[in-house]
Amino acid sequence: MCALEIHSTVPKATITTGRLILRSPTLSDAQRAAELADDFDVARMLARMPHPYGLAEAKSWLGSLHAGSDTGTDAVFAVEHRRHGLIGMLGIEARAVGLSLATGWAVRSGVVATPPKR
Repeated sequence: MCALEIHSTVPKATITTGRLILRSPTLSDAQRAAELADDFDVARMLARMPHPYGLAEAKSWLGSLHAGSDTGTDAVFAVEHRRHGLIGMLGIEARAVGLSLATGWAVRSGVVATPPKR
């Protein structure tokens, strides 16, 4: 039995903890996602993320999620810290029946201390 059944690349489910919220990413996340993902220390750990990573790349990727394009990931969640806002993204890929792989990125802890630009 699966605790979370996913039927869309942009899941409607929201998962919350004391500090974090996993939610559907939206196009309004593009600016903050671009700022965070443009950090080379984030990009160097990911095989599929280009660097530099700008607003155009963030808008294109987020748009592809909502258009239902094949992104190579079965579901994507925005990772939001309750005090600091968006801090990363989490992707879940179904590999086999009952087996999934979670991949993602988040900012370094020192970067989280900087609130998002508004």
